[in-house]
Amino acid sequence: MKLNILGRLTLDFKGGFTLGVQTADTDRTTMKFKELRMEADTSPSTPGSGTLISLASADMADTPLSTLNSSRELRLHTTLILKVTDKETGETLLRLSTAPGKYATLKADNVQTFPMVNQLLTLQEPVHLFEVSSDGTVQTDQSVGALEGFDVIANQIT
Repeated sequence: MKLNILGRLTLDFKGGFTLGVQTADTDRTTMKFKELRMEADTSPSTPGSGTLISLASADMADTPLSTLNSSRELRLHTTLILKVTDKETGETLLRLSTAPGKYATLKADNVQTFPMVNQLLTLQEPVHLFEVSSDGTVQTDQSVGALEGFDVIANQIT
């Protein structure tokens, strides 16, 4: 991840996502993100200081459907909100979002089981992030960062 304000970061995110199946037949299953929530602690050894960086989904109704096709290729589409929070004060230091109508796409090849078990999903292309103003408007005039790579290991939680 690269944020112009924070520099290049490599973080270990923990969390997950929930998918809801919309339709299913022999050729294709379509799904929609119900929830995405992941968090990384920049200083896990110091609980009262440092920052938390969280990723969440946004504008779920406008996100295109995700698909698992008959060739076992899965493409998941989601919009993202990235939030940087001061652990000591709880104050949001930075709030970023994908541009309206732009999505992060995670892809998995050769999906053998669904729900997934130890399935690697990889971000298909960098996602530009833009500052969100206090009224919730995404300021798309200048990207302030990019999610350049993001790998996810997906497992069903029972």
